[in-house]
Amino acid sequence: MKKFSLGLCLALVLVLFTIVTQAQDEPPAVINFTGTAGLLPEGVEWDANRGVFLVGSQGEGLIQTVADDGTLTPLIEDDDLIFSNGIHIDHARNRLLVTTTDVEPILDCDALRQEQPFTGVAVYDLATLERLALYDLSGVYPNFGSMTNDVTVDDEGNIYATDWCGSGVAMIDTEGNISSVVTGESFYVSAPGFGAGAFNGIDWHPDGYLLVSGGYGTTLYKIAVNPPTPPLPSESLSITPVSVDAVGFADGVTILPNGDVVIIGVIVDADSEAGFSNATVRYTSDDDFATATLTGVVTYERFATTGVVRDGAFYSVFAGIGEPLTVADYEIVRMDFDVNNEADASEAEDIAASQIDVIGMLFPNNAQRFTVSTYIEALEITGIDAFIAEQEIVTVFAPTNAAFRNLAEELGVSVEDLLADTETLREILLYHIFVGQRLTGEDLSVIQNTTLAMANGQLVTGRLIEVNGVVENARLTDSQGREAVVSGGTTFDNSIVYTMNVVMLPTVE
Repeated sequence: MKKFSLGLCLALVLVLFTIVTQAQDEPPAVINFTGTAGLLPEGVEWDANRGVFLVGSQGEGLIQTVADDGTLTPLIEDDDLIFSNGIHIDHARNRLLVTTTDVEPILDCDALRQEQPFTGVAVYDLATLERLALYDLSGVYPNFGSMTNDVTVDDEGNIYATDWCGSGVAMIDTEGNISSVVTGESFYVSAPGFGAGAFNGIDWHPDGYLLVSGGYGTTLYKIAVNPPTPPLPSESLSITPVSVDAVGFADGVTILPNGDVVIIGVIVDADSEAGFSNATVRYTSDDDFATATLTGVVTYERFATTGVVRDGAFYSVFAGIGEPLTVADYEIVRMDFDVNNEADASEAEDIAASQIDVIGMLFPNNAQRFTVSTYIEALEITGIDAFIAEQEIVTVFAPTNAAFRNLAEELGVSVEDLLADTETLREILLYHIFVGQRLTGEDLSVIQNTTLAMANGQLVTGRLIEVNGVVENARLTDSQGREAVVSGGTTFDNSIVYTMNVVMLPTVE
């Protein structure tokens, strides 16, 4: 019979104790917590000193802690925190930064322009919870409605806050001086069903620049502020778009410890029923984010808003935004990029490939793909995508998702029913293609009372809408007398793509 020495036994006990302790200390993959139906915790941070997550409240303003067992506890209750969006811990100074506004966050920026509510950034001592400052940013963007969205801080302690409606990024320097880093109507983009806005998530990269999500369209901007001291002359600012092509809508932005960026929002996903998927997406760069490479994707059913790093792992918060207000259940979920890195990379490649399959040439703009995802799905179902690719010169009129929903309601069926009748659907899609000519804006300006023979052989009639002698837009009338407004116009070497607010219907025998 073998004998074990006391030292060996103690070593085995220590090993077993370590294994058990590590298993007990490992943070959960999902933290479920329940609050009020209007909690809407859009912002999330990890407070390592307290060992809890911090969440804001887009519905109530207060800051609360979320323990691993889901216990929700009020931390900061401030009468000036009416509604809070983004939160950020300034670890170097042990401060908590909170964006706040005194009206319920809404997507109607025009309404906010009329109201001009208070919006700004509150700063708290994270140890004592004393409020250190409350900065009013409502006057930074006088020509826009204003809703401060997300916030971060640079190495020197300067605070940066995005404004969804103000179409800009404001800076609060270490002396409390407020200035506009960037603002401009050129960044302002709208998308049906989501309103209009510009900058959303923001984070400071350790290499010395801001990465800011642009909502729709170009969904990531690199903003280099050098030197970061107001007033900011034009030569001190460099703002460049970074291609993150899989992303259709970007909400939160978080820089990982290794310098990668995680974008939380919506990706274009032709394989999903809706044409897009809620996702957390990771990008890496070897040129200081002049360009970015997709390296990880995690998709899920609910909509996440932003995320945070905890002990080297990335967590997203599911804030309940876009869900019925009766829903009071929320989640903070770990996104296992590193654990499933090989699978993530494969999924990223599949998404990139699917975009090419869906006439990627014709829909290079993320915002456009997002608004015509039903049309893109219809192209694939019917094989009309291949028909378009075979044409030397073509003009495409793409109905928006809203147009398909309206048609389904008009016919008393579902959108799924429309897509299921592939024979009729094919005729409809051909009725939206003009072959043999690229109809530019100038060409459309002379279609008054003229007819166009579409790819299915049937005619549409064109007319113009003028206001004070200026052409506002062109309209096409289908065989049923239904009129569609033509918008946009993305031009390529041999084609041009417009969007339409109505699905035109041919005569079907």
